[in-house]
Amino acid sequence: KQALRILQAKLEQLEEERRQAELDKATGGKVDQGWGTQIRSYVIYDNRVKDHRTNHEVGNPQTVLDGALEDFVDAELKRRRSAKG
Repeated sequence: KQALRILQAKLEQLEEERRQAELDKATGGKVDQGWGTQIRSYVIYDNRVKDHRTNHEVGNPQTVLDGALEDFVDAELKRRRSAKG
């Protein structure tokens, strides 16, 4: 019985590691939340929103705040494709 419990625990750990690896692959890995790791700036007084990873910038922050994120998504997908080579 002890051996079966050990085997079950190892299998569960492997499954959890596989799930985490799959999640990291889908989301681009863990994000460092330290200083200087911001992704996007919403600068309302200057009428712009800028994504720091892609350098995509929009001159009307209200549209972004209303949910128009397609251009940012497209820019990120383009960045990922170019990073893969």
